[in-house]
Amino acid sequence: MKTKIKVSILALTSLFFSCKTAKPIEQEQHQKIIETIIRDTVVELQADSTFYRALIECKNGKPILIEKNLKDTKTKFKESLKINTALSNGILTVNCKQEAKRLFLQWKEKHIRELNNKTIIMPPKLVKKPLTWWEVLWCSLGKFFSGVFFLWMIFKAVQLWKRLAVPLP
Repeated sequence: MKTKIKVSILALTSLFFSCKTAKPIEQEQHQKIIETIIRDTVVELQADSTFYRALIECKNGKPILIEKNLKDTKTKFKESLKINTALSNGILTVNCKQEAKRLFLQWKEKHIRELNNKTIIMPPKLVKKPLTWWEVLWCSLGKFFSGVFFLWMIFKAVQLWKRLAVPLP
């Protein structure tokens, strides 16, 4: 009795761990591309000029002008300005001119691209091959002996019914 239970438990557990189908294999690739682009351009500055006119007041009957050396003034572009100053009849005039310029500018741009490639590899397909003569022989013998076994089981069941004297349905 115990062996029958053990055999049936073993048969049931073997059914739970039967064959399964092959799953596709997935592979992912992460790729990061960094591009650095150097760009340059020319900026043209137009000619510019300013003019200032001021009236100088007098102190003790004399106009006072504190002179500064305006000709040494430089712009942030390291080029001197053309500055003309004049004081006449108590009027100060300042004329400032700058020529047109071309500035060359250069900068770097950085572009980052991330690429994610997902590759799915399918399992190989099974190709049906015709059975060899040896395999055909064993399949035929298996069918034959299975049929003989079932006939023998039916014969034994009929004998058991007769021995127990139970009428057949």
